[in-house]
Amino acid sequence: MLYLSKRNEKTLRKIFRREELVFTELYFAKPHVFLSKKHPLAKKKLIMPTELDLYPYVTYEQGLENALYFSEEVMDAIDRKKNIRVRDRATMTKLILGLQGYTVSSGANAKTYAPEMIAVPLNLEEKICVGFIKRNKVELSSAGQIFLDEVKKLISANKNSN
Repeated sequence: MLYLSKRNEKTLRKIFRREELVFTELYFAKPHVFLSKKHPLAKKKLIMPTELDLYPYVTYEQGLENALYFSEEVMDAIDRKKNIRVRDRATMTKLILGLQGYTVSSGANAKTYAPEMIAVPLNLEEKICVGFIKRNKVELSSAGQIFLDEVKKLISANKNSN
């Protein structure tokens, strides 16, 4: 699973063509702020980007060769006044919960990080397209198809609950 945004789409589509990959769209999402249920902004219906300036932005770095276009977060970390980069999700979750930090993502299932977390919409015009990639002219394995079917069920259930 990955997403395309204004910031990364051109570069990723170029890589997809070069590597003979096909991106298949699953859904569009607005960016959401993942934060603790106890965070001062947690009760808001919509968060303005400037409201986040007081809090640390926690991002997940996937290694030394991590590129901006492969970032899991929707917002560019360079814009933020306080940044913390981590290399494991447990640390990310602990920092978000313990330091009144936040991260920005698609809003899909904040509880994946921790039951104490929620996702609040971020007031950005950005839309992200969440999907998956596979090799061109290669069918998904049966396990891959089962996984994709389960993901689609979760997406459908999430849409129906909103």
